[in-house]
Amino acid sequence: MALPIRACIIDWETLSTLPTAKVIAVGLTAFDLTVESTIDELRATTESFNIDSGSQSDRHICPDTFEWWTKQSDEAKAALLDNQLNIKEALSRIISFIENHKIQYLVGNGSTFDNAILADLCREHGIDYPVEYWQDMVLRTMKLLAGMNGKAKFPEGLTKHIAADDAIYEAMVAQTCWRRTRSG
Repeated sequence: MALPIRACIIDWETLSTLPTAKVIAVGLTAFDLTVESTIDELRATTESFNIDSGSQSDRHICPDTFEWWTKQSDEAKAALLDNQLNIKEALSRIISFIENHKIQYLVGNGSTFDNAILADLCREHGIDYPVEYWQDMVLRTMKLLAGMNGKAKFPEGLTKHIAADDAIYEAMVAQTCWRRTRSG
């Protein structure tokens, strides 16, 4: 039996695609990369919260991304309205989540997005980045190596662009990638 590999998906919802994006929500899912988890199992190790955009005065907003949000589901848009934290409280909770789950690898969807946004926010607020540089992982690279170049089917019971649901979905994709690369 393989030793557990403690990973964490971080999924931001933002108003830009740049590392300096204004962030509006984040989802974090802690999981063992080496096993196949159910949605319910992953939901039990997921935390998400919305972030007050007013606490990020200098972060980037892209009009195209803002317009893109107007075309998303009512459920995804409504999910952004509750329980907004200021950015410093959000960063504190992210760091605590990663530390409390003893995360070995932080996984973002793209090399210039999720982890890069967290790194930029940490720099901006004088907070140490929660993992070492060699602990940053990219889901898109994992998918390429596993032969999963396209989008995997989004599971029933999850809603796209709700940060918690996206993080759960991405954790399931990462676990599938692990199995595919190991079954060779």
